[in-house]
Amino acid sequence: SIHGTHICGDSVDIVGDTVLAGSWRPEKQLQTYDFHTTEMLKEIEWAPSDDGRREATLVYAARFGGDRNQYIAAGGSCGDEAKVFDTTTGALIGGVKLPGAIYSLDFAPSGRYVAFAGANFGIEIADLAKKMPSKATKSEA
Repeated sequence: SIHGTHICGDSVDIVGDTVLAGSWRPEKQLQTYDFHTTEMLKEIEWAPSDDGRREATLVYAARFGGDRNQYIAAGGSCGDEAKVFDTTTGALIGGVKLPGAIYSLDFAPSGRYVAFAGANFGIEIADLAKKMPSKATKSEA
């Protein structure tokens, strides 16, 4: 068992031998774990946005994605941010502040786009080739 997480949404994902957990808390929101040993592999730092409020985002949704699962996307409430990180390094690829909480997300089959859905804004589609926000056409996804 993996202990110490605070799961409040669809924020658990497994790829190969790696488990991703997104927690609804103001710090230590994203971790990866070894599936077999349950030991933590990496803690991904989620710095608050520079919007003046500096409010932490509490994660509701997180998943691996990209054509080789090279990304981790996550989003949540309070800070109302959606971010994408490099799976290997934990480096921030891009992020966007949205007008409400993010409750769900998914990657397009190509891995180029990620959709974030939530309160007060519907669905926002981000283009990872452009380091985030963009509108995708159906044929590109």
